[in-house]
Amino acid sequence: MNQQTISVDIFGRVSGLVHRNQLDLTKLKAKDKRVERASDIRFSEDDQKWYIHYLIPPFAGRSATYMDLKSKQFPKEDILYSVMYFDNYEEAVQVEIALFNKFRKEGLVK
Repeated sequence: MNQQTISVDIFGRVSGLVHRNQLDLTKLKAKDKRVERASDIRFSEDDQKWYIHYLIPPFAGRSATYMDLKSKQFPKEDILYSVMYFDNYEEAVQVEIALFNKFRKEGLVK
């Protein structure tokens, strides 16, 4: 099951991730339609793996870490602040979507 988290502010502006197979937010009637990239999925030549790089506040300029997930499946303290690397692009996309849905629910991004 696909899930998508969107936000509606007090002025009626709608925001959320624009991604394939999800509600097309560009179809909503809005005065101020614009698309702003929230993150990039980049390839590390050194590590030969994919990673998520944030482009919007409050995370802009840094890469996704295990701490962002706040998951109990990573009990070792030293790994929590390590950059998450992925063997394939599709896996990085799925985590990117999960992260931004989580951030939106927590009120960290608009």
